[in-house]
Amino acid sequence: MRQLKSTITIPMHYRTKSLSVVGLMFSKVDKFLQTSGKRTTEVKTLDISKENLPEYAGVVTMLYE
Repeated sequence: MRQLKSTITIPMHYRTKSLSVVGLMFSKVDKFLQTSGKRTTEVKTLDISKENLPEYAGVVTMLYE
């Protein structure tokens, strides 16, 4: 994340309830969020454009049901 100097980072592989037992091999996203030191935004859907990019700068986590 730091090497790429990304504007937005979306964590993808972390422990969630939907992964059931398989999810135990992944860490919880909280550890990543603390380590990143970036602002975190939680969204249900994400629609990024050049104009709204600054709104999502940092780490974006997706809500799941």
